[in-house]
Amino acid sequence: MQFDQLRKLGQSTAPKVLLPLLETQTRMIAELASDARSSSRTPALLLASRFAEFTGWMAQEAGDSDAALGWTGEAAELARAGGDPYLGSYALVRRALVTMYGGDAAGTVALARRAQSSELPPRIRGLAAQREAQGHALVGNEVDCLRSLDRARELLAGERRPHWR
Repeated sequence: MQFDQLRKLGQSTAPKVLLPLLETQTRMIAELASDARSSSRTPALLLASRFAEFTGWMAQEAGDSDAALGWTGEAAELARAGGDPYLGSYALVRRALVTMYGGDAAGTVALARRAQSSELPPRIRGLAAQREAQGHALVGNEVDCLRSLDRARELLAGERRPHWR
């Protein structure tokens, strides 16, 4: 419930205001997860990963790309430890977004392509294809941009959002 409330608060509060609270909450939940008994460890790690992913998002919104990448990496590690096979790949999509805003077209395309493995859910692959298109657009590569957008549209058609996004 607390996570959902913080996400709602994030819709109406400046990220810089919310970020210190999120950072504290994320560290606290990650610490609790590391100390949890085996039966409650997995759900605690997954919750901590969601907090870390959202903290990374808010750091990016606040203009701190380094913190955004750090929290996104932390989210991927926590998710992996909790048995989530997909958040690590979604983290590549998030990193591609940060590199895109930094003007790094080649880095954006490379990260996005890494998140398009056929073993991944269509939503992650579709979001990655969108990022790839944006990377191509940065350098004016219209043909590859449109191909990536077509692929994204196909992959995202009718997909439901996963629990962590």
